[in-house]
Amino acid sequence: MRGSTSSAPAEPKAAEEKKDSGASAPVPASPGSAVSVLRFWWKALRFMVLLFLSTATIAFGVVAGITVYRTYFAVPEEIEVPVIQGKDLHEANRMLNSMGLRLRLEEGKYSNKFPEEIVISQEPAPGKTVRQEREVLAVVSLGPELMTVPDLNGKSLRDVDIILAENKLTMGSVKEVEKEGVKTIQVVSQKPKAGSKVRRGTPINIEVNKGASVAGVVVPDWSGKNVATAKALIAKVGLRLGRISWSPSTAVQQGFVIKQNPPYGAEVALGSEVELEISAGAASDRMLVQRQLDLVLPKGSRYHEVRVVLVSGAGEEEVYHARQVVGDHLYLWVSGSAGSDVEVYINGNMVKRDRL
Repeated sequence: MRGSTSSAPAEPKAAEEKKDSGASAPVPASPGSAVSVLRFWWKALRFMVLLFLSTATIAFGVVAGITVYRTYFAVPEEIEVPVIQGKDLHEANRMLNSMGLRLRLEEGKYSNKFPEEIVISQEPAPGKTVRQEREVLAVVSLGPELMTVPDLNGKSLRDVDIILAENKLTMGSVKEVEKEGVKTIQVVSQKPKAGSKVRRGTPINIEVNKGASVAGVVVPDWSGKNVATAKALIAKVGLRLGRISWSPSTAVQQGFVIKQNPPYGAEVALGSEVELEISAGAASDRMLVQRQLDLVLPKGSRYHEVRVVLVSGAGEEEVYHARQVVGDHLYLWVSGSAGSDVEVYINGNMVKRDRL
């Protein structure tokens, strides 16, 4: 009996344990696993940020390095400097820019040879090899220096000579006329007229009243004078310097007058030409002749190509070649052997031929 009563309560407990062991109940998540996931994604995000910053730093360093190299260490390409002398300023600038060079204006100069905004000279010289980005210095023409013609009416020849010199002009032709009511030798008309704008050195032609008792000019003696002094004295008395010949001489010092025509004491009209023979010194073995060319350029295009050629027994020699502005009055002294011919060409056509 005691044995049966002690074993009875054990069966329900065993059954309950058996029931509990056979059932599949859900297992709650551990708090440690969520922390691990967060730590993983944080590390991944931090790695991505560091990777991005590293890549950006490297890229920036590469770009900066290339920039510094190109700016301070890269050697520019070498190129040959082109010819810009004689070209228009804007054309020269375009030409240099297309080649990787830069134009810089050094200064402007008045020029009778080069029209306005034409390059007179350049540095470096054409053909020299330089690196890109190099500056090419240019001297640019301001065109001819223009002077205002003074009013000469009523002035004496001496006064005219002084006034023209002060205004950087020269005496042109002097023509005698008779004007009623005027009894003294004075200027009665001039060309160009007063107030006109002309180039520096332009000759001013005047008409002078003969006066009541004066028929002309008695030629002074210029022998023994140096050529510069003789030129000034000839203009002062109202005459014009014509042909100058240079001859070998042992008796007269080089550069001084040997002979003149008209001779001393002759009476000539105002504005007449005077020819001088000048000593070329004892060492010279040939006669040289100088003559002034007076050329008015015709109307037409903006510029004319002017060439002056000296033709002698030795062949042809180009003594002048330039572009001139339309309407210019060109005064040019040409020197050569006696008997040589001077040929003037405008735009390739011969328009004048003179014998020295």
